[in-house]
Amino acid sequence: MPKVSVFCPCSEPLDFTSQAVIDPAKLQLDSYPHTITDQNTHHLLSYLNFCEYCQSVKCRKCIEPEVVVKYCPKCLLEMKPEYSFCSRNCFDCPLCDGNVSIHQSKHDVRNFKMKCLQCDWQWETGELEKQRALSRVVKSQLNLKNPMQRFSTLETFYLQRKQLLQGELEISKDTALQMSKLKLNDGDLKDIQSFIGRNSIKKFDRDEDLHNVEFLSKQESNSQILTYTQSIKSTIPQRSISSVPPNSTKLKTKISKRCKACRNSLMKPDKEITSVKFYKLSNAIDYLPLLKIHPHPNFKSSPTPSTQYKSLLSFENPLDIPMKLTISTYSITPGSYNHKVHIPNFEFELSGKPENYSTLQNFIKTIPTIELLKDTKLGRIEHMNRNPVNFDYDVVEKGINWCVFPILIEVDDSNGIGHELEIPVFITVKTEFYSTGYWSVLKFGEVE
Repeated sequence: MPKVSVFCPCSEPLDFTSQAVIDPAKLQLDSYPHTITDQNTHHLLSYLNFCEYCQSVKCRKCIEPEVVVKYCPKCLLEMKPEYSFCSRNCFDCPLCDGNVSIHQSKHDVRNFKMKCLQCDWQWETGELEKQRALSRVVKSQLNLKNPMQRFSTLETFYLQRKQLLQGELEISKDTALQMSKLKLNDGDLKDIQSFIGRNSIKKFDRDEDLHNVEFLSKQESNSQILTYTQSIKSTIPQRSISSVPPNSTKLKTKISKRCKACRNSLMKPDKEITSVKFYKLSNAIDYLPLLKIHPHPNFKSSPTPSTQYKSLLSFENPLDIPMKLTISTYSITPGSYNHKVHIPNFEFELSGKPENYSTLQNFIKTIPTIELLKDTKLGRIEHMNRNPVNFDYDVVEKGINWCVFPILIEVDDSNGIGHELEIPVFITVKTEFYSTGYWSVLKFGEVE
């Protein structure tokens, strides 16, 4: 499918020998950029920003993001910058990321059950000895199941045990209180050894170990897979409580953007969480003309080697003020494909959008004829009011803030079929507020 990409020159090799600063308004068609054939430098116009100070397009590599605020999308509360998950009782299903409902089993028992509203997952905390935040309960359960956390806890235990036995670590008040309850002397080395080793070693359970080995062997074999006949006769098991704890809800962020070159602000949202306002918004689609590729009405075939391929280009002015454009390109494309291009190398001016642009009667006038449909009465009336254009003879069709003209390409036959037909064009934009020049890559699809 044909599409148009904008080339960002941030990956171009720097020339340290030249000290002159180039004004984007004075850029000329001297030669193709070195990295224009790299697909990583091609971006959609809607994904780019435009810096008014540098007067150039900015991709994600050219901007510096700054976190304005972090918040939970469920409880809509602001969180600390170092947090990545909600610190309150907001959870997601670990299986399908769906919403989770929380309810207490009994009013007099601190046992909470969680259930996914989209799948069959459910989980319960068990009876809690004291009132604790559910986020801490879930985190403690995750730490128990985390092998690295278990190893770290075990390592800390044995290090503290060694230090206590060697007298290098002071006994805490909690440890001394527990020893006094057990009638142990915190100054006696034997009592310290018995207190530390009371729960450190677990007796080997042979039956449990054999059960685990059998369970793992069944997982790797096909003996437990049901046949089609068995699956028909089998009954659906009841929903069981899952052993997988829920996931805490990931936080969302509001981000501002700055130009890395001049530190100019490109986007600044309102810090209020529920607000959708922007104090500043510099999207490239609001500054540069919208370029589209359309099939030629009298030439429907796809590009093939050693043939001439015809198509149409349309330009639309997104501003309320006039815009002067200059379209130019080389006669032969860069890279290993020597396609010859015939495109009008001329200057033209597009008027601004009409007043009351939001009304339907004025909005339909900003649609090029090649895109205007006849499905509605208003569309048919607009078609009748416009003069028919034959692009085999007419060079350009102009509207209130748009124009359409043809492009002719002689497809090279030296590389066969299967490669993408790409044509770089250089576009210069001049308005009363800014002037800039940039490369745009026209992609017409694969050569068949």
